Amino acid sequence: MRKYLFLFLLPSLLFAKEAKVKATVILQKSDGFPGEKKEKKPLVLQKVYLYKDRLAIVDQESPFRTRIVRLDKRLVWELVPEKKIYVETSFSKFEEIRKKRERDRKRLWKAIVESNLPEKVKKARLKAEGLSEDGEDHFTTEFTGRTRPYLGNFLCREWVAKRNGKPILIAWVSDKISKPKHLLDFYEKLGLFTEKEIQVFRKIPAFPLAFTLWVDLGMKGTYRISTYILSMKKEEVSLSLFDLPKGYKKYTPPKPALRCPVCGKKVESKRYRVAWKGKIYYCCSKKHQVRWLVYCVRKKK
Repeated sequence: MRKYLFLFLLPSLLFAKEAKVKATVILQKSDGFPGEKKEKKPLVLQKVYLYKDRLAIVDQESPFRTRIVRLDKRLVWELVPEKKIYVETSFSKFEEIRKKRERDRKRLWKAIVESNLPEKVKKARLKAEGLSEDGEDHFTTEFTGRTRPYLGNFLCREWVAKRNGKPILIAWVSDKISKPKHLLDFYEKLGLFTEKEIQVFRKIPAFPLAFTLWVDLGMKGTYRISTYILSMKKEEVSLSLFDLPKGYKKYTPPKPALRCPVCGKKVESKRYRVAWKGKIYYCCSKKHQVRWLVYCVRKKK
């Protein structure tokens, strides 16, 4: 009896409909994603799918990458279709980048203020680095007065968000398009931006059809992202679009080779090591092991 029941249910299992949801679909051209490496990239045509706490950014041209952001899992997946692999990044990684950036900014401010440079040079240097004279961040959001037509039908106004007088976001916004309800939540919960930065972004009154965002990477400089919206609509999409595809394997980057701190030579053996202040250094020879230990003691490294 059970065998016949299975045969009866088999067609319904084979032809079961895939779950569909109504998502916001944005067609855009963009040259980056928050948290990526700093190097400049060309504008790429992308489709952005937004549904509740899930976001998918799918490249429509080379390099054909897909990024999936899941607020419920606090994860970002980057898919590499040609190799059937994915890179997983936790939100905590972005939070670490933000915290390190803020520490770097404080160190840089202290180094400039306590230097022997003339006061005029100090002020110029602080301004160039986007730092204030008192060491605190001061944010402003303002309409510049500039307007321009966009996509033929929309009159856009230029809004600028600044930190210490230096732009961190330039947005061309239109009142005719309402903001997707959850879009800014992804930037906020990603952890890459401070609470004050998110508050400044929220003060921009309408949806940006074009924007340039500067992501401060601390000592590593600033990473610029430019995005241009081409269209936006509601569309039924497969819920599986926001999940990892079957057959993809997680990519684990290889551990970097151990290098001797004295000469930079690749270390083949862990025999010669120096433990100093909770950190272990591996040297290529006994001679360099002794030399590095002496250096640590003298410099109090």
